[in-house]
Amino acid sequence: MLTAPYRWRCSRQLHRRITDPALRDALTPRDRLGCKRILISNDCYPALARDNVGVVTAPIDRATADGLVTTAGHLHELDVLVMGTGFAATQFMAPMAVIGPGGTGLSDVWRDGAKAYLGMTVAGFPNFFMLYGPNTNLGHTSMLIMLEAQIAYVVQAAELLAAAPGRVLDVRRAARPRPRCRASPR
Repeated sequence: MLTAPYRWRCSRQLHRRITDPALRDALTPRDRLGCKRILISNDCYPALARDNVGVVTAPIDRATADGLVTTAGHLHELDVLVMGTGFAATQFMAPMAVIGPGGTGLSDVWRDGAKAYLGMTVAGFPNFFMLYGPNTNLGHTSMLIMLEAQIAYVVQAAELLAAAPGRVLDVRRAARPRPRCRASPR
């Protein structure tokens, strides 16, 4: 299998950085490599192994002013809570309502599937730009690379609009990304 060397390398890194077997077990992925996003970091494991950090995998019953209470009734006191609850991959822009100049809602346009030019602009919604839109999820690298490229695009568009007050920028319905490279003739 092609992922075997990567699995070995990840496992070796986990064993080198995390000496506590219980913590190591909690941090060991249960999914096959590549089925979930891969975290590429050189400071994640040391941060999780700190004395003032806890990795809790028990189900949460409720949040209180002091922290989180697990279903077993244990209160985990917190200064800061960062929630990652997953996402609804087909409900872009929810719960916001984005309405175009003709009164058409973006949710109506996307009823049968979300589409956007370069994942950022939608025909019929002038001067509307989004980051991390349809088809921009990456499973193999950092989303920061995608966001940096999108931000550069939006900045260029904003500069064009600022230079022409009263004008709008809208993408054609037939717009397709053009390949940057072409195959060389043989």
